[in-house]
Amino acid sequence: MTHHTFSSLELYKKREFMKMKHAKRIFYIYCNRARKMKVFGKARRWFARNAILILLSLRAKRDEPYVFINFRVQITTWNVNHKSPPEDLTPLLGLSRNPDVIAVGLQEVAVSPHEAILNTILVDKWTRALDQIMEKKAYAKVGNVAMVGIILNVYVQERHKSKASVIDHARVRTGFKGLYGNKGGVALMVLLYESTLTFVAAHLHPNDGALEKRIEDFLVIEKRRGRSCSQEDYTFWFGDFNFRLYGQAYTANKIQHMVQKGNLEELLSRDQLTDVRQAGRAFKGYEEMQITFKPTYRYTVGTDSHDLQRRPAWTDRVLYRAAEGREVIPVQYSVIPDFSISDHKPVEAVFLIAVAT
Repeated sequence: MTHHTFSSLELYKKREFMKMKHAKRIFYIYCNRARKMKVFGKARRWFARNAILILLSLRAKRDEPYVFINFRVQITTWNVNHKSPPEDLTPLLGLSRNPDVIAVGLQEVAVSPHEAILNTILVDKWTRALDQIMEKKAYAKVGNVAMVGIILNVYVQERHKSKASVIDHARVRTGFKGLYGNKGGVALMVLLYESTLTFVAAHLHPNDGALEKRIEDFLVIEKRRGRSCSQEDYTFWFGDFNFRLYGQAYTANKIQHMVQKGNLEELLSRDQLTDVRQAGRAFKGYEEMQITFKPTYRYTVGTDSHDLQRRPAWTDRVLYRAAEGREVIPVQYSVIPDFSISDHKPVEAVFLIAVAT
């Protein structure tokens, strides 16, 4: 038998490879230590800075550059209006496109405190229904986070399972001045191979006159969702944001007439979310694909017709952001027409991203 003798260079490379292999573990130790010790402010930033420095120093010693592979990401958001899941949820998931990553954000899954507690401790019925479909379709669950009626599930194809893990998660309450989680946001931060994806599912304050509360909701969630322990290559915000249209002169009947005539451009010029994003008051740095679908709220349950007791609006949205040197390629942004059990229509967005491997 011939024994191979490692040269000094080979031993050095082997040691660095083993360090790189355990870089994630070291990173998690620092992040989890900060969270478990409930340290905040300067102390939390110290833990985070050390974790990131370790990870970056190990990455910098790679002998070869990263290889980037295109991944397809499917985002779905739906306010389910306290309803039970229908028989078939498959149309929500975009499976015909064979996405690598699927994130589903739901709002108003539960209303009562009793239901909310059960959803937090146990698996809610919507998540169970989704899990059953995904298992049959060869997808693995990466993570789940719930807060009252806001639920987020993230899945990846089975072949990516060993390379996907949750770095951190967050629940941020904004209902009743931050005391209750009927409004707010939940987040999952996922390390996929060597890229970080953050998913934020949110339900912001409703009603025409609550614009400032919606802006405050976003700022609070964005500040508190715990980005200190991750480098966000890609960030996706989605949910029932509840932004409406400026101008009470645009009555429900007038909006319906303009929608029927296909005059969406004029209506969208009065969209609150687009306005505050462009002004930098909320969602600064985030982008959104062009909207070409009808307002997603409010529908008469069981029909495809707007309920004119409320002014129709595009309340359900998907926004995205890429870090410097990264790019999100928008593919599709549309309503999913298959469901009418809620007064909201589900919205889906499809993206291509480059994942470092």
